[in-house]
Amino acid sequence: SPTQFSDPQSFHFMALDWLSRTDQVVDIILALSNIVDKDRLLLERFVLVYLYFAWDGPQWIDQCNFLSPTASVCDWNDRTYLGNGIWCDNDGLVEELILQQNRLTGRLDAIMYHLDLKFIWLFDNKIDGSISSYIGEIDRLVGFEIERNPLTGTIPTEVGNLSSLRWLQLFISNINGTIPTELGRCTRLESLEINSNELEGTIPSELGELTALTDLFLGQNNVQGTVP
Repeated sequence: SPTQFSDPQSFHFMALDWLSRTDQVVDIILALSNIVDKDRLLLERFVLVYLYFAWDGPQWIDQCNFLSPTASVCDWNDRTYLGNGIWCDNDGLVEELILQQNRLTGRLDAIMYHLDLKFIWLFDNKIDGSISSYIGEIDRLVGFEIERNPLTGTIPTEVGNLSSLRWLQLFISNINGTIPTELGRCTRLESLEINSNELEGTIPSELGELTALTDLFLGQNNVQGTVP
């Protein structure tokens, strides 16, 4: 809502304030003639600055060059520490968000899903909150690994929309509810690791449609039945 941008305590305000007062790249983006590129680059930069504040960036083990006011977001990374940071494709489109084992705290904010990502690796942090249904809108998502975080909530049924998904790792993350039958539509899935959570119900027969699956971990839950 508009009030979020006027509240100095909100992450929306903090991100917009940094972009308007400190950032030196935003003016270059605004000068672009291609409005599609302009909108995309502005959105990516805003979302990433927002996430830095939302996940307590100043306390990260590795700053990954985040909030460098003269650098493209494609240079907000560190090749020496677990490959953490932001990585882009050849067209300069953000495609990887990797901040594993980096002392992130805060909520798994749905604003993250405005980035058209291929890989989201946030495992071994202290991020809480639930996985938003908006995850189903990231058409090209290949890897979603946020295991070992104190999450809440369920695996949204919208994961079934992720036709490119190959790795889904959510183990030891306090996930509850049932295993969604819609996972059976993720026919490229190779690794499904959702063990050590609070899942219940019956193992869906639809998992038998996952013919590319090589790694399946369901243990230490309250699920019943057999693997199809």
